[in-house]
Amino acid sequence: MLLSCYHPIEHGYVVFGDDSGHQSDDPMSAEFAENDEALQNYIRSHLIKTLDVMRFVVGFCYEKEPEKVYFAGGSAGGREALECATTYGACYDGVFCADPVCDFVMLRLWGALLSKAVYDSYNPVSYPHSDGFIDEKTVWAIQQDAVLRYDALDGIRDGVISNVYAARADRDNFLKDIQKKYNLSDAQLETISVYENGFQLDYTLAGEKKRYRGCCALEGGLMDLGNDPVPREPLDTAYNVHHGDRADGIFKYFIMKDKNWKLIDHDYRHPDEGLLQKLKEASECYDIRLNFDDFIAHGGKLILFTSWNDMSISPWQIADRYMDCVRRYGQSCTDNFIRFYVMPSATHCKGIRMDYLEWLDTWCTTGKYPEGPLYGWIEAIDAEMPMAPFPGWVKYRGGDPKRGSSYEISYDIPEGCADLKEIMENKLPQ
Repeated sequence: MLLSCYHPIEHGYVVFGDDSGHQSDDPMSAEFAENDEALQNYIRSHLIKTLDVMRFVVGFCYEKEPEKVYFAGGSAGGREALECATTYGACYDGVFCADPVCDFVMLRLWGALLSKAVYDSYNPVSYPHSDGFIDEKTVWAIQQDAVLRYDALDGIRDGVISNVYAARADRDNFLKDIQKKYNLSDAQLETISVYENGFQLDYTLAGEKKRYRGCCALEGGLMDLGNDPVPREPLDTAYNVHHGDRADGIFKYFIMKDKNWKLIDHDYRHPDEGLLQKLKEASECYDIRLNFDDFIAHGGKLILFTSWNDMSISPWQIADRYMDCVRRYGQSCTDNFIRFYVMPSATHCKGIRMDYLEWLDTWCTTGKYPEGPLYGWIEAIDAEMPMAPFPGWVKYRGGDPKRGSSYEISYDIPEGCADLKEIMENKLPQ
């Protein structure tokens, strides 16, 4: 998500960052959370501590205060970006947030449930088989089938599925076709269901949350189920379900505080009293409250971005949280401090370049958002596309497919896209 050929330090910016309050040789490790200060730093405290140091250094070196303070981050950094705009909303002027972990505990529950769907049948002695595992060749073939089926729905065959809503509306038909084509078992269909649909709990976590939406696993996304049906202990992303690895560490060191916790041995849909209490406590501590009151009063501005092909963070979940803001503050007020884009083809914090810092700086310094259309560069097809404000999607209208002016933003949404309807109407699926 880098700015094309743009180095902020060459344009008068002081650039600063930190290590989120800990250091580790293994980026997948969560063991640092055994130290409570390191854990609290990671969750949010480092964002204000580092800012305080930056202000002191700038004052010492330049003998003046920073004119504006911006933060940019994606994934875990996207979660930090939202913390800057909520917990520390009075301290940051502008925030760029990409593919954020906006529901920390729910995401890790998703990783746990996905791991159980894949490995629940496995027993090294009596049944050394993971019935829910789908091999990489079949996963790739399902993705290619989706591209072949849905690519032209946006007006051009270019390998990019832009009209995700129409593809989503056809999901049940596509699922029946691939079930027959690849002879998918019930266990494998459950794996796809968790990836595609997420889950709904019988209990609630902080903020009365009980629904986590899935990714676009049947609309062109590539499921990351690993290359080996044998679950390691702990789960290892080099071989196993990617989000199983992440969930494993978070449950061991953040939630249960038990390094011997085995992720796939527990029932997360119907947890016992001890597990339920730990989940509720973790959600209260780690999840972000989307309260932008201080940010709004401070005049803060937020550019929020996600991508339909992100298979690590649900784009539907981010859209759901955006609509929570609309319901809380109203569309007019929300438009005054948030711009939310959803683009095709890009994956998790990769695959698109855009001049978000220029847009953010213009907005923060002039009070006016840059007039559109604004464009992003889609790396998969080496082409320019207009940025699509949610719930719009990018439609080809004719001309050179490399030029952004050959596209338009469409708000033509098919009736059969139940997921979008649920998000817009704030309803849980039946």
